[in-house]
Amino acid sequence: MIKFAGSFVNYMELIVTIQIIDNRQLDLNLLVVFEALLRHRNVTAAGKELGLSQPAASYALRRMRLAFEDPLFVHVSSGMEPTPRALAMEDTVRDVLMRIRTDLLSSSNFDPTKSQREFCIATSDVGEAFFVPRIVGALQKFGPRLRVRVASPTPEALEQQLASGEIDLAMGHYPDLIGADFIQQALFTSHFVVISRSGHPHVNGKLTMSRFLSAPQVDVATPGRSGEIILRHMAERKLERYVPLKVSRFMSLLEIVSQTDLIAIVPREVVQLFHKSQDLEVHPLPFKSPTFRLRQHWHKRFHDDAASKWFRETMHELFNKQDEIS
Repeated sequence: MIKFAGSFVNYMELIVTIQIIDNRQLDLNLLVVFEALLRHRNVTAAGKELGLSQPAASYALRRMRLAFEDPLFVHVSSGMEPTPRALAMEDTVRDVLMRIRTDLLSSSNFDPTKSQREFCIATSDVGEAFFVPRIVGALQKFGPRLRVRVASPTPEALEQQLASGEIDLAMGHYPDLIGADFIQQALFTSHFVVISRSGHPHVNGKLTMSRFLSAPQVDVATPGRSGEIILRHMAERKLERYVPLKVSRFMSLLEIVSQTDLIAIVPREVVQLFHKSQDLEVHPLPFKSPTFRLRQHWHKRFHDDAASKWFRETMHELFNKQDEIS
């Protein structure tokens, strides 16, 4: 829960907000419960995240309802849903809490062994499968109570959520995150390969250019947009393919490619995820593959934040040697 430390100098808007809350006798800790309820839509789950018992979390909700003269969250068949009043409060509450956490309570030092910090990363479905297991393993070594959350917002929402601090890092290929507000750091270089099912009739050993162009293919379009690189590369070379299927996620390819005569062009990281499957074969492209850099991106507001800096340095140490992977 929130414990104040440091100075309130130059935070007039925040001071006014706190004074209003104090005049209405609303504990700022209730806003933390409100934020958790927005996330979980469940009193028990929200309380568990905050270390509160179910009765304590329910009592906090009752206090909020009295203070705001609104139910805020109502029971439905799937759990609890916020009322229009709660939804109208959402951005303001998150902004106030974010400013308290990052501007007032941030320390010049970060101790992962004592922290309960939740770090949020934005990445694609391949990134989630490729990055997250390594991240979880590393964080468990540094701090047993550190937590990770993964998001996959639209490019427009990603910029806003990095700026607000809702997302700490975007990891992967995000060509839109450019400009003075964003900072990036290279992690490793990747390239493309082709996967097919074992015994594919169009491949039959070496994947030549004619076999590649005649084989039916499945393309993937993801928020990370690495696929645009290979599509542009082939368009420049006027390579015309037959693509009867397009999907939105790389993780569906294992079943699709292994059970059909479709082949797929994928980043090499996808192959590492599927390497245990005996139903797939991996082939180099019949032309030189373009390469692309995987990077971590963050907003300049959090460049000097101790926790964010520690997390970025840890991620760079984990993944900046991936160029050694064949």
